[in-house]
Amino acid sequence: MDYIEKLLEQVLGSPKRAGGDELVYHCPFCQDRVGDSSSKPKLHVNLDKQMVHCFRCEYKKATLLPLLLDLGINRKDINLQKLKSKSHTRGSTLADTVDMTLKKEDGINPNLYMISLPEGYKPLVGAGSWFARRAISYLNKRGITNELIEKHRIGYTMEGKYSKMIIFPVIYRGSVVYFTTRGVGSDTRVLNPSEDECPLGKSHWLFNYDEACKHDTVIVVESVIDAMTVGENAVGLLGKAISNKQFSLLSKCSASRITIMLDDDAHNDTYKVSHRFMGIKEVSIVLLEGGDPNKLRDSIHQIIEKSAAAPTTSGRVGAILRKAK
Repeated sequence: MDYIEKLLEQVLGSPKRAGGDELVYHCPFCQDRVGDSSSKPKLHVNLDKQMVHCFRCEYKKATLLPLLLDLGINRKDINLQKLKSKSHTRGSTLADTVDMTLKKEDGINPNLYMISLPEGYKPLVGAGSWFARRAISYLNKRGITNELIEKHRIGYTMEGKYSKMIIFPVIYRGSVVYFTTRGVGSDTRVLNPSEDECPLGKSHWLFNYDEACKHDTVIVVESVIDAMTVGENAVGLLGKAISNKQFSLLSKCSASRITIMLDDDAHNDTYKVSHRFMGIKEVSIVLLEGGDPNKLRDSIHQIIEKSAAAPTTSGRVGAILRKAK
């Protein structure tokens, strides 16, 4: 009996076998969906394809993870590493399995991608340790106020591989879905979580997405520090390039205008990112000189306001892209 079958048996009891990896259970959802329960098992679970279908009440799931959550199993009690089909082990990654769930479930259940922060995580604000004081001082000197530190749930830990590092949670629909970390002062380490810690990597998320999408203009920058520096309507790419997942998130948000403002060494990347939004959103670009948004924090808002009056046209970006190649 494999991991998934044992997990299902704890809630649904022993199954009948329909051949191969097809298991059949009494459906716990029929009562709510059609008004009464069935005397015969009708809930088919295919362990290989990871598909779920009740042939009585038409309860369907494209992957097993949402079924387990609907059965009341806590997301933290599910070992995603073991939640694999045979086809998964032939070349897909764990992220592919979870990502397929997000696509087919349309991302409606935050529990599908909620993760735990590192061992020993504590919020910086209110902590009395020497490292917390040092980390807050470091952030304050970069223009990140205690209010922002508390708002974005920035913390730290003194345990494990992230010991003595600042932890920046990434929030999506109110849930922590990713985190990034960095050292303080002369310690410039940046450690990103492993797949076991965060099945969906940084290319799936945008820092400050929930808050930024409440605004008519979203400003796209590289880092979490830059996003907090620019303000409530800024998102951090966690890098210079925009992934298809990040592009999809921004395309679907209610903002009518996207402003691309990457670091001063990423002008070509700025044009390339802005070009992707042509015909989808009104687009503008800000080409920085002399540093990133945080380094230019004393004048960054004046720079943005000056650039806001000149929306980028498709022809202009296209011409510059051809010149840059």
